[in-house]
Amino acid sequence: MVVISYHSLEDRPVKNFIKTGNVQGKQIKDIYGVLQTPFKQINRKVIVPSPDEIKINSRAASAKLRVAERKAF
Repeated sequence: MVVISYHSLEDRPVKNFIKTGNVQGKQIKDIYGVLQTPFKQINRKVIVPSPDEIKINSRAASAKLRVAERKAF
């Protein structure tokens, strides 16, 4: 899954969804107390545009790219 968000109000639910599997950010545990995370984060840090890209396209300054892979159960 690849998601581009342009505003912090968009980025927070995406970040929570990748981390916990739901938009609210509530951590769900199984009966053994192990966190249930349906996605594996591919990149640890968010990908932001380079200064050169921002010079060419100023609207890209607020863009954030997040990448996740669905775990196999």
